[in-house]
Amino acid sequence: MELPLLFILGPTAAGKSQVAHQLALEWGASILCMDSMQVYRDLEVGVGKPSAQERNEVSYRGIDLLNLDQGFDVAAYLQEAESFLDESREKKKPAIIVGGTGLYYRALTHGFSPVPTVDPEIRKRLEGLSLEELQGDLRITDPEMVSRIDFQNSRRLIRALEVKKGTGISLLEWQKRNEPPLISDFQAYFLNPVNLKERIQKRTLEMMRQGWLQEVKGLLEKWGETRVKGLAAIGYDILVDVLQGGLTEPEGVKRIQEETWQYARRQLTWFRKESKYQTLNLNADSSISTVIDSIRQSQERLAPSSPPLLNPLPFSQNLQDISCS
Repeated sequence: MELPLLFILGPTAAGKSQVAHQLALEWGASILCMDSMQVYRDLEVGVGKPSAQERNEVSYRGIDLLNLDQGFDVAAYLQEAESFLDESREKKKPAIIVGGTGLYYRALTHGFSPVPTVDPEIRKRLEGLSLEELQGDLRITDPEMVSRIDFQNSRRLIRALEVKKGTGISLLEWQKRNEPPLISDFQAYFLNPVNLKERIQKRTLEMMRQGWLQEVKGLLEKWGETRVKGLAAIGYDILVDVLQGGLTEPEGVKRIQEETWQYARRQLTWFRKESKYQTLNLNADSSISTVIDSIRQSQERLAPSSPPLLNPLPFSQNLQDISCS
């Protein structure tokens, strides 16, 4: 029997983590975080990890898996996801996966092709290049990949380049050689707030109030400037500049808000290409309880005689968007 499983998806600051946590409390579910930066220890406020209280209330996986000087990729995430699903089956608990990392969602639900290991010297040379140099190299080395990748993400550029240079085959071609997906039957909801930009601005200010700047100061003392400024997580490099006097705090906050908004737009673009989820269009005054009520109503329409999460449907039908007011 397939494990009952629910995805809560959405761009950053959409409120998906709060919705997932409340659902987990109500249903006695465990949560797997689907975030490429929450896997790192020492990153807390700036990556939106669940609080200590939330971790005491609900079992969370997919966080604090490795140190900042260790590598992590999709294959490693799938291993964590498989372990999480096995644990949930063993304990006979519903499972919720929450996050906005589109590549992980695609790998979980569409399958993933492991790429052969390449010469580490190739990666070492690429890591010494600037973002502009990496972009130029990819345009020449693998031009078809340019429109299929986050062109502002140096880690993604390095991965694409090292695969093409190390194997002679584009990452696009490797991705076509998919293994079966880890998850086939599930329900998924994508939170789409109409006031996303405003939410991002407010959340950035709240993260600063929660001690994000102090977190970065501690990271600098522990890991050094090069490591912290090289993080792919938004905002950490900017706050290093604030601490070193290159930016004022208001200037830094504004830049973080702008970069987060740009990232959220890329997330929206990515998920528009995905399928198998139902969009929940959130109004400016949509509360967590309103969203959860909409999910309950949706499940009742899909399977009116079944309790929530007990008989997930394979999403063979087309679903209509829901407006949450």
